[in-house]
Amino acid sequence: MKQKKEIKLLNLDNGTVISSEKKEEQSERKERQKFLSGMNVAMEMGFAIAVPIAGGALLGFYLDSKLGTTPKCTLSFLFLGIIAAFYYIYKLIKDLD
Repeated sequence: MKQKKEIKLLNLDNGTVISSEKKEEQSERKERQKFLSGMNVAMEMGFAIAVPIAGGALLGFYLDSKLGTTPKCTLSFLFLGIIAAFYYIYKLIKDLD
């Protein structure tokens, strides 16, 4: 019968003893948290690009149908949506650093 050797580590930050299993759990938890944080940023960037562009195009299309200025409002609000999306992405990346 094999016995599992448990290695105990000393945490120098607060002087407590941590078992090797707890250390592995903590490192796995940190990795999972890092992954989820990255996914959060990726999803936020996706919404930051899609929502202003689609919103601008839809608002422009609606205004074009009401005002009878077929491509003008759609193109104008589409470009405003693109500019707003890139500005928000710029702010998001700047805040990450």
